[in-house]
Amino acid sequence: MINLLQLFGGRLKKSLVRTSLLSALVVAGSTFAFGGTTGITLGSNDDGNCYPFLCFAGDGGTAYQEQFNASYFSGPITITQFTLFLAGSSDSAQMDPAHFDISFSTSAVDYGSMTGTFSDNVGADNTAFGSYDLQGTMPTFLTMTAAGPGFTYDPTSGAPLLMNIVVTSPGDRACPYCTFFQADYTGQQVLRSFYENGYGQVLNVLGAPVINFNGSYDGGTVLGSGETLGGSGAPEPGTWAMLISGVAAVAFRVRSRKA
Repeated sequence: MINLLQLFGGRLKKSLVRTSLLSALVVAGSTFAFGGTTGITLGSNDDGNCYPFLCFAGDGGTAYQEQFNASYFSGPITITQFTLFLAGSSDSAQMDPAHFDISFSTSAVDYGSMTGTFSDNVGADNTAFGSYDLQGTMPTFLTMTAAGPGFTYDPTSGAPLLMNIVVTSPGDRACPYCTFFQADYTGQQVLRSFYENGYGQVLNVLGAPVINFNGSYDGGTVLGSGETLGGSGAPEPGTWAMLISGVAAVAFRVRSRKA
């Protein structure tokens, strides 16, 4: 943060700086709003499910999609990481080893309308999020961080967010059904579709994992459904203009006082 005493050569009285800065912030205050969603949890934790990262590969799963209802986002969000939550104890919580390619898009179909041709559900803005090799003990929070700038999702169109996962190279089954994610069986916020070899396709069903986007966690606290997290978004462009003009007003007032 800029020190205004240093900015003006340290020659001003603190009371003058406070008064002038307050005037500037009053000018900018009506439009000083942070843009976008900084963190949000989608899904209501009411049960457990080991798809897609814990037991999916061992069950022969090769394709997984999850839709997120646009109605539960408060505004645009650039997704740079997402987190799933362990349900219960971490003792013997082993993930099936496998390779996961993850992408996000604005879904090409309405919420609850994913089709058996999975590529038809993927939007034109589909963006690779990252590739991950997972195995070993499931942590309390399983967090995936984007390999690049992430994916920007705008819920104002009403189209849901879609997470698309392709699973390859499954290894030896580590621990079948020994641990689970927190999952939502209400279907209001999240739904899943998937494909398993020997089982077939399952479309728009309950039990999708509770997922947080861009969250941070303190002391192992598991956040509730729809709870927004700490941190602040970048000020919108119009806000910067107002703030700069306010600081300019401070400088002008200072010069006037000196004259």
